[in-house]
Amino acid sequence: MILSRDELADLIADRLMPAATEFVMGPAIELANAILHRYAVVKLPESSHIDEHGVSWNSADGRPLATVANDDVWVGDDILDADAAEEEGLALLAAARAARAFQVRLP
Repeated sequence: MILSRDELADLIADRLMPAATEFVMGPAIELANAILHRYAVVKLPESSHIDEHGVSWNSADGRPLATVANDDVWVGDDILDADAAEEEGLALLAAARAARAFQVRLP
């Protein structure tokens, strides 16, 4: 899931001053805004299945999304290397962000 500005600011403030986050919340919010202007910060999901053959991630309804076996990433019928999988994932995140921004502008 993509972190919101408030979630990212809370994380930043907690790392800067764990015992008194309220004292650094202003700068943490500014930093979160600056980061989220051009980047998406995501919490990586837990894997759905791990066994001797690899690691898999499924959608909430159980549909297989990706599987890693050795250094191959299987997405649907495609076998990708790590760089190609990262590139495809980044494009999907950018598309999701654009779709959400588009929905906000709809009347």
